[in-house]
Amino acid sequence: MSYTKLQLFTLTLTSFVLLTACQDSPPPVAIPSTELNVEIRSRELSGLTVNEITRLNADPQDSQSLMSVAATSGGLYIHSNDSWQLVTPDRWQIQDFLIVDDDHWLAIVGADNSNNSMLIRSRDMGNTWSTVANNFGGSAKISEITQEPLYQLASDFSGQKLYAVGTQVFAESLDFGTTWQAISGFWNGFARGYRALINIPSADAVDNTEIFFYGGQGAIENPLLRRFDVLSSQPDTYTEGTETVIDVSGEDLLPVPSTIRSIVPVNAKEGDFVATGEGGLIRTIDNGISWQPVRTNTTSRFYFDLLIHPDRPNLWVTAGWNKNFENPQAFVVEVSLDSGESWREFAWENFEGNVIFGGVRSMAWANTSTNEVYFGTTRGGIISVALTVP
Repeated sequence: MSYTKLQLFTLTLTSFVLLTACQDSPPPVAIPSTELNVEIRSRELSGLTVNEITRLNADPQDSQSLMSVAATSGGLYIHSNDSWQLVTPDRWQIQDFLIVDDDHWLAIVGADNSNNSMLIRSRDMGNTWSTVANNFGGSAKISEITQEPLYQLASDFSGQKLYAVGTQVFAESLDFGTTWQAISGFWNGFARGYRALINIPSADAVDNTEIFFYGGQGAIENPLLRRFDVLSSQPDTYTEGTETVIDVSGEDLLPVPSTIRSIVPVNAKEGDFVATGEGGLIRTIDNGISWQPVRTNTTSRFYFDLLIHPDRPNLWVTAGWNKNFENPQAFVVEVSLDSGESWREFAWENFEGNVIFGGVRSMAWANTSTNEVYFGTTRGGIISVALTVP
């Protein structure tokens, strides 16, 4: 085909396409867009301070059989059949709750700033409870009241070993909480105490080395953060490992006064974690060696936790607390759709005409399939919200 004929053919084809497009193209269809939104669904357990919320499945085979447990200033509550039921005496201030296995539950009883605490156990999913006589504190004496405050619990993957943190100690029990040995730190230290503890099993950790992160506040209100690398962990012997002291008190991180309240895996296998505390959120991508600010502030606003959606890892949700035990404060939910790069805030001064106690101390997914979240507050009970996510 000659160049002139090719030109003519191209021109004719183009004209035909344009003419056909003008005659037959349907009108453009508007694509519906979904805006990010947060809606309060309910408030429950009003007047209580909710220190921790844990979601569990009553029946692992039934995705609709969702249950949650709330550790509060007025006892332990279980959410089932659309209501919260008290399963312990309401005089017990529950600080922490741990599921060792399906029918073995543990909880810590003790005021937030108490010098002692009590360990309680249920073997029937919360129907009955008993105290666990123990020697947490280091002496040979066994008693119902711990010899120093017990703040947070964890267990290994098998559930055969228990771990806990106190004032300046990281300890282990081989007999389900009766006897304890310090495996890092020391008993009866002088500090505000460790309030965060997380175990990363070897299968999920960098270099297949099981690690623990734990943190809190020191004697001069400085943030404390430690990483414990497990070197040996045999079934009937105490765990051996090395502790790394991590400084996160830089001016652009969490300067004094501050504290660490939680350590949240983003991608533990790659050493990616977020630590939350007084002053905001900070992040490491090298297993704790170095840290960068994610969402920090200079007003000492506390962030007790961070939620990352298990099916949408770019969806992060958090909320904070201005340290005020007595007065109402706004309830502010903060959402990121890009893994903490940018954030949107949703704030309420009241709900349904009533003043709101919106200082958030705990949070958990109520239902990940519907993007529902529980927020536990100081004196405001549990605020349930639903996220509409683009």
